[in-house]
Amino acid sequence: MSLAVQILDHSFGVPATDVEVLVRRRTEDGWQDVARGLTGEDGRLTVLPDGQCPPGLYQLVCDLDAYYAILGAVALFPRAVVEVRVSESEPELVLPVVVSAHSVLVYRGS
Repeated sequence: MSLAVQILDHSFGVPATDVEVLVRRRTEDGWQDVARGLTGEDGRLTVLPDGQCPPGLYQLVCDLDAYYAILGAVALFPRAVVEVRVSESEPELVLPVVVSAHSVLVYRGS
C-alpha cells in the first residue's frame, strides 16, 4: 500500500510545485508525524511509499500559505488538511487536491 498526493492549482491551471506536505497517522495518543516532503514539478508527492502505509487514519497537511505567498497572493485556506482512511484493499491511494487561493477540493484519484 502506498499513499500519494497531487496538488493542482486551479487558478493557474498548473501543478502546484514545492508545496510542503506533512503526513500524520492517528495513534492512541493523537496524531503522530510520519513523513514530510515537497511536491515535484508535476505537483505529486508519494508521501508514504509501498510497504510504509499500514491501514489506519491519516492526515495530510498541505501548506498553501507558503505556496501562494511566493505567487504574491494570500490564501483563504492557509493549509489544506485532509483526513483519509487507508484500508488494506488498495495497492495505491492517490489523492488529487485541487486548490486556488480561495478553494480546496479533494477526491479519490486513480
